[in-house]
Amino acid sequence: MALVQKTSARQNEQIARNKDAEELPKRSSASARQSDRATPFTQSGTGARARSSDLKLREAPVSLEDFGGGINVEDNTPAIIAALKTNRPLHLVCPVPFVRATYRFAKTVDFGALFQKDTTKVPVVIITGEGKDKTVLQYTGPGVGLIGGANAPVLGGYTQSLIMHNLSYIGTGRVPDEVIPSIPLSYFRFKTEANVFAGSDSSQTGIYWEFDAASTISNCEIARFGVGVKTRLGYGATIRSNHFRYNNIAIELTQAVTTITVVDNVIERNGIGIALYQSSLCSFRGNAIQGNYGGCDVYSFIWNKGHKFDSNYFEASSRVVVQDGGNSNSSLVNTAFEFVNNIGLKVELREFAENWSFRRNLMGDVNTTSSGPTFDCTNNNIRGIVVEDNLENHDARLRFTNYTGAGVKNLIVRDSPITIRTKYNMEKMEIGDSSLHKLVVPGSKTGDAVSVSFNKPINAVQLHGWVTESETVSVVFYNPPYGQFTNSVAGELTVEVFPKL
Repeated sequence: MALVQKTSARQNEQIARNKDAEELPKRSSASARQSDRATPFTQSGTGARARSSDLKLREAPVSLEDFGGGINVEDNTPAIIAALKTNRPLHLVCPVPFVRATYRFAKTVDFGALFQKDTTKVPVVIITGEGKDKTVLQYTGPGVGLIGGANAPVLGGYTQSLIMHNLSYIGTGRVPDEVIPSIPLSYFRFKTEANVFAGSDSSQTGIYWEFDAASTISNCEIARFGVGVKTRLGYGATIRSNHFRYNNIAIELTQAVTTITVVDNVIERNGIGIALYQSSLCSFRGNAIQGNYGGCDVYSFIWNKGHKFDSNYFEASSRVVVQDGGNSNSSLVNTAFEFVNNIGLKVELREFAENWSFRRNLMGDVNTTSSGPTFDCTNNNIRGIVVEDNLENHDARLRFTNYTGAGVKNLIVRDSPITIRTKYNMEKMEIGDSSLHKLVVPGSKTGDAVSVSFNKPINAVQLHGWVTESETVSVVFYNPPYGQFTNSVAGELTVEVFPKL
């Protein structure tokens, strides 16, 4: 006779529950409640399939709070490293509405060193915030805050893009004031001035990166560093719509960096706005580069090639563009710079500049009290400079200082013609008639181009002019066969003589 084990109803229910639990998929992080089935998530839209809410949440950006960091943590470096090693975007939150949230970190985050340590790669570093001044990332340590890219500046790096968006990234430099000014900065042969309006007393570098294509720094404030953003090699990055201020150098493009686009930024109150050293083919468009009182807006030294400055606004800086340095080796000449449609442009070509062009700029600082020349090329090893179709600020204190400095070769100036204006009574002209008149124009030479205009309507009558001999311009009025009879007309004759090319 077989024995029968009896169980209660409650025991049967528990056995069934245990069996169900065994059939559930194992979960990676067990807890006291993980025997419960995960809440399903279903996206809206046709064809959506149910999946775990846990998995869906892990697709979202991570925060420092997820890794033990926060606004009350003195050093968020471990949390930053842990968050970015997830290869998810790091989003800095503002936990308390209407309050500025500052996240501090005190040690360098060097992605090459991290890779050497444990072979973890972060191919795309994404750090975002909730708005400039609302979420603040502050580096409080020495040296460089963020180091990334293939070789910047140590071995062990790898191809790595940087995306930083919508936050303030600041150092610990003190903003100069009327009591204690900023410290002077020496950059190659250029030295900034201690100034209560510009620079900082920081030796920190905010970002030192070998930029990979599609790297972007946008909608950020970058302030109170020795150098805000510094490059080493790299290409294809965009620096857009940021506010750089109170840095000794805002942006430094160096060591063969190429094809960087700097567009729609405000770069103000730095010692040097943009420093160029061994860089090429970079574009600067639509920026307000202004009030860098302690030094200059743009400084170029040795082996810079093919940069273009288009439609930028310069104001109040003591110097705007300073080209300084190189050597007699032609491969190290700073060459093929183009400046077009800029406002407030002032230029110092000190030496080793070749094939620079200035077209359709409004020359001269809009702040007439600031120092520095409007246009000066006074030293040796300067050649092939084209100054064409520019306008000057007509304030008497601002003028082109020197077009023909010692050692300057092939300087072409087409926007400052020799101009003669004189009252003139054009005689009545029959159809087919012409008349010849000679004017003395001091400084004109044979081969120079001549433009002639008359300020009164004269129907189809044509005006032609040329330099027939030194300091003599011949002007012809010609009424062509398709013209009509013209009575005498009193007006003003303008003759402009442009140097020959």
